[in-house]
Amino acid sequence: MLAAAEWDVIHAEVLCLARARAQHEHALGRALLRAHEARIWEPLGLATFREYAARFVGLSRRQTDERLRAARALRDLPLVDGALAAGTLAYTAVRELTRVVTPANQNHWLVAVQSKTVGEIEKLVASHEPGDAPTDPPRPTRHRVTLNLSSEAFAVYREAVATLRAQHDLSEENAVLHMARTVLAGRLDQGTSAHQVQVTVCERCARDEQREGGTSIPVEPAVVAPAICDAPRMGPGETEAPDISPATRRAVIARDHGHCRVPGCRNATFTQVHHIDPREEQGSHDAENLVVLCGVHCRAVQQGTLLLKGTTSAGLEFSHPDGGRFGDVLRDIFGALRGLGFKRHQARAVVEEIRPQVRDSTTTEEAMVIALRVAGAHVKAGEMT
Repeated sequence: MLAAAEWDVIHAEVLCLARARAQHEHALGRALLRAHEARIWEPLGLATFREYAARFVGLSRRQTDERLRAARALRDLPLVDGALAAGTLAYTAVRELTRVVTPANQNHWLVAVQSKTVGEIEKLVASHEPGDAPTDPPRPTRHRVTLNLSSEAFAVYREAVATLRAQHDLSEENAVLHMARTVLAGRLDQGTSAHQVQVTVCERCARDEQREGGTSIPVEPAVVAPAICDAPRMGPGETEAPDISPATRRAVIARDHGHCRVPGCRNATFTQVHHIDPREEQGSHDAENLVVLCGVHCRAVQQGTLLLKGTTSAGLEFSHPDGGRFGDVLRDIFGALRGLGFKRHQARAVVEEIRPQVRDSTTTEEAMVIALRVAGAHVKAGEMT
């Protein structure tokens, strides 16, 4: 075991080297920026500045870009630049601060990050945008997930994502979300809500957070809205706020056959009961005001990219914000034919001819097959002029 004098000397040496490292990074950043502005790679016969930095400094592409970005930002941030030059802040901390700090609030940020680790600074910066004060409520942010998988697990994962994307026309993010929700749903009673994730809504600051692994993660309102719509809510001193009754929920799911009611959507793996007239607008829990939607379309409704009105008995109307009817397959087919080079009158003629064959349940892909068959027959007969 080291004596007190020995560990104190070693610790002092580490602090000295850390300060020198920060000062070195400050000088390197400035030198790299000057070299980039002088286009120093050209007289050396190199293709790019990234190649120059890799060859002479040993920096990766990302390291080069980050140092240049930080060095440019520090020109307008004298207080942060001075902290790095003096070695009182590590380069990794300064690199993160330059993502959000402005000349007007740099002093507030420097005070806020005192005694914080680099990891804590990264987390604080990630939940804010340029110009935000460190005390502002955290904003929702995106998260990077890195998986270290065996060849077998990687192949199965990629195949599962590809299958979901093909079957339900999902982005990769929504495909992963769909898989996770399916696992969380398990064998739930159809009379209970599909949402089993704790979401906290602060009534004072209107900040929304989702609990995960003991940590609060800021989320967007569009994430909270479906949970509020389809999940029981708990308030101070309450065990559970009033919700859709299990009998009504089961009846709605049975009526809609467990499938998403959006035209053309066949998703039935992870669906939820959605209020047509929102609860915050005094929408009732009556079955007439309830409809089954998949998670993707429920989010689209909450975000306003898909509009929904009507009742389940009188008829539901889905539309785009521009007023166009959602699921108008023939409109999509007309556009697709025009994209393939058909003239306007040719595309219109094909659409009119296939109209009797297209039903509400016909998908765009199925309608396109019919349209191409009809158009091909006309082209072969020399009628498409």
